[in-house]
Amino acid sequence: MKKVLAFATLLCVSIVTYAQTLEEHRSIDRNGNNGVVTYFFQHTEVQGTQFLKDSWANAKVVTELGYVFNNVSLKFDAFNNKFVFNRHDTAFELTPDAATIYVSEGSADPAKTAVFKKGFAINGKINRNKYVQVLAEGKTGLLKYVAKDIEEYNEYGNASKLQRYKDMEQYYILDNNQFTSVNLNRKNLETALQPKWAQVDAFLKQNGLSGKDEKSWVAAVNYYNTL
Repeated sequence: MKKVLAFATLLCVSIVTYAQTLEEHRSIDRNGNNGVVTYFFQHTEVQGTQFLKDSWANAKVVTELGYVFNNVSLKFDAFNNKFVFNRHDTAFELTPDAATIYVSEGSADPAKTAVFKKGFAINGKINRNKYVQVLAEGKTGLLKYVAKDIEEYNEYGNASKLQRYKDMEQYYILDNNQFTSVNLNRKNLETALQPKWAQVDAFLKQNGLSGKDEKSWVAAVNYYNTL
């Protein structure tokens, strides 16, 4: 019975039917009447999409109370840092009690699942209510904050200001409850994993990893956590 109530709560959100041809130009207005979340079409056209990926993905949702909902069709709205789910061709916004989201990337392999979590108080912008992608967990963690913003630009021969979505991402190392913003390069990886760098360096060389990209960092941090 409790799980039924939890699921009902998960569905108590504002509703909008998706028009497929206009979907990528939809934004969310969080100032509706009585605090109810409503959806609307942007008054000005913005090129691109506010979603991390346009296609719906299969996901598992875990609430703060530990209730688990499998096979949920989701998209991540990176502009508003919210997940939207599809039910009977109608879009709903997940309620705030959705704490952890496991998004399948089209494979049964757990390594191909993107994990988004709340609860990280990184800075004034990224608080405990924001979803952050967890790339590696353990004594040392690797997090990625993905977002989108709107920027203006000009096109040759067009005097009007145009708008488009701009992709943004920032990586963080979590160690001893401290968050450190990092750029993914070999020098920063060595600094982050210095206590066991000799072993990590050998691991990278053995597996043909450069230490300069996300794949290398994820593998290195996961290996470091086993030492």
